[in-house]
Amino acid sequence: MATDPYRLTDQTPEPPRREDPPTDRTRLLLWVVLVVSAGINAALSTVNVWAGSAVGVIVLATAVALVVHYRKGRRG
Repeated sequence: MATDPYRLTDQTPEPPRREDPPTDRTRLLLWVVLVVSAGINAALSTVNVWAGSAVGVIVLATAVALVVHYRKGRRG
């Protein structure tokens, strides 16, 4: 009750604090994983095709995760 004459302090409700969602950290982590794994993929593709292909799958999965993350952020 805001009109209570016996209340010593003003008890106006504060607007809820909007915490930054962890999307920025997630996006940064995905970009770092993408760049590092792409570099490793380029290096391993010249040495061992199977290892390069395995890291290439990680590159593709990270790229897909970035696209999904982007599309979810646009809806929100």
